[in-house]
Amino acid sequence: MNELTAKRIPGVGIAPTHIINGPRIATPNRGHLLMQGSLSNLNQAAALIDNQTPNLWWPQDRAWFVASEIDYSWTYVAGSHEMLAALMDHPKLEVLQAERHHGCTANADTLNT
Repeated sequence: MNELTAKRIPGVGIAPTHIINGPRIATPNRGHLLMQGSLSNLNQAAALIDNQTPNLWWPQDRAWFVASEIDYSWTYVAGSHEMLAALMDHPKLEVLQAERHHGCTANADTLNT
């Protein structure tokens, strides 16, 4: 079977066999396929897994971290103050500073309700 052969598996969607059979990590109530690649290949990574973007990702130097909960419509980004300020200043992004007391449940987004 070549690496582009894909199959649907419950809870994962469609992915090439080499990814399905590759390394995984577990978080509470979730299993994650592990992939490695450059930021410029992010769209290709999403196409490999049933058009889902990665929901936990970071660079090799761990200078920043992105977490997108699959059930909610927001993404958390952690990084330097300078990087976060640049995101907050970006005219095409809706960026809000998260505080520990905000929570991350289905009804936590009070701005877009």
